Amino acid sequence: MTVKRVVAVVQARMGSTRLPGKVLKLIAGKPLLGYLLERLERAVSLDAIVVATSESDADLPLAKYCHEQGIACFRGSETNVLERFYKTAQFYHAEVVVRICGDSPLVDPEMVDELVNEFNSDYEQLDYLTNTLHQTCPLGTNIEVFSFSALAKAFAEAGTEYQQEHVTPYFYQNPGVFKIWEKHYEPDNSRFRLTVDTPEDLSLIENIITAMAGRNPDMPLQSILAFLEANPDLLKINEHVQQNRIVYTND
Repeated sequence: MTVKRVVAVVQARMGSTRLPGKVLKLIAGKPLLGYLLERLERAVSLDAIVVATSESDADLPLAKYCHEQGIACFRGSETNVLERFYKTAQFYHAEVVVRICGDSPLVDPEMVDELVNEFNSDYEQLDYLTNTLHQTCPLGTNIEVFSFSALAKAFAEAGTEYQQEHVTPYFYQNPGVFKIWEKHYEPDNSRFRLTVDTPEDLSLIENIITAMAGRNPDMPLQSILAFLEANPDLLKINEHVQQNRIVYTND
């Protein structure tokens, strides 16, 4: 296996149409971002974890939180998130980048390790590996792994606002340019919504964390899903929330 420097870049901001300031919303005295970072710290495949936020004054509280907690934080363009990712990865000397969204407090560290190890084991044959494009894992456990060289190419060539705002569309919209592999899971658990984009999402996550804190504070993903299977009424809290659609092609 080719060993490369792996940097997780957590995309986070305070602005949100449906739930402003969501990444610093508190559950049991800890921000959502704190839960996410603690889980990422358990991923043994990561050499560094960096929060990438914007230079906007609105994101000062987020940068301040990172500084107070000793968390690496890079601030860049508010609108060109692809540029922000590129500059973050470049500054922290990433050879492999793991993209994580800051609204995913229950991302699974074992899943992170699995995808990073698969990517590294086939490094010469892959540019981009993800479990995101055709969802079979719970929303909120999405992971994208790509080489810095692929990121640099996307940064240099991506020309649309959508590609620049969402970081990775240039990869999967150009499958003839990049070597792409999708990770699928069985059983299909995509019906579970563990991302936080609305007050209802936050309520579900609060229920999960509060209920599991005493019995299994590490909260493995399988334990979370088993808890939700045993408490199906909780799934009704955010079952009506519609996820923003991903554009897979340039058509």
